[in-house]
Amino acid sequence: MWEPDLKRTRDTTALADDAAVRDFLAAGSELARQTGCVESVAYCHSPRRHLGAAATADGIGGLAVQYNLAEP
Repeated sequence: MWEPDLKRTRDTTALADDAAVRDFLAAGSELARQTGCVESVAYCHSPRRHLGAAATADGIGGLAVQYNLAEP
């Protein structure tokens, strides 16, 4: 599982930048593959903001999205 830490992100503007989120997820995917032990999965907090970025990131093996009443 590789996810942005929304609570400890210093520059929250990066969370609104689809390219930055995509690059973050792709980098995590590469790190996961380098271990040789896992497949990469992107877990996205926000369906509206991050799902599209995760879907276009290189090396992502699966997607899981947290849905809630705030973002139906």
